[in-house]
Amino acid sequence: MGRAKYHWVKQQSGEDCAAASLAIVCSHHGRPMRIDRIRQAVETGSGGATFASLRRGAEALGFLTKVLHAPREWLDSIDAQPMPAILYWKGYHLVVLYGCERAATQNGAGDVYVVSDPGMGVRRLSRAELEEGWHGGIVLILKPHPVRFYLQEPDTQRLGSAIWRHLNAERSALVAVSVLGVATGA
Repeated sequence: MGRAKYHWVKQQSGEDCAAASLAIVCSHHGRPMRIDRIRQAVETGSGGATFASLRRGAEALGFLTKVLHAPREWLDSIDAQPMPAILYWKGYHLVVLYGCERAATQNGAGDVYVVSDPGMGVRRLSRAELEEGWHGGIVLILKPHPVRFYLQEPDTQRLGSAIWRHLNAERSALVAVSVLGVATGA
């Protein structure tokens, strides 16, 4: 089974959209990371994270970054841009732009832009909806560094494997309790 085409990480609070957005991008590039790890990297505080701290956190996790104040026409060349990218959304939020799913029409009517919103899930928006929400044309372009990003340990541990590892470490105690239970008829 292949990787998901579009990833989504739910923000855990109103302050977590930067960390969740970066977690989405990390997962897309094959390095899932815990949100608490990313929250620390982007310096999430009680008011969230700044775009500057998001950029620093992304660089600390091995991304090459570039912040653009892009005009709306930037969307015309979206297929040539590194994706996914993080957009400043509605003046208070961040979302991940995956790109454009092109319609089979010549004039682009019906094209939809795929956005992974940490607060709402994966959404498909018209160009008008995207332009309305994309505040000030601010975008963070992220490309994994060919070495530094892939040296990051992915956080792929699942709850089941963590429980199994803990139980395995306590194997002798579990055997003793089981034997005592059988011996006493419990």
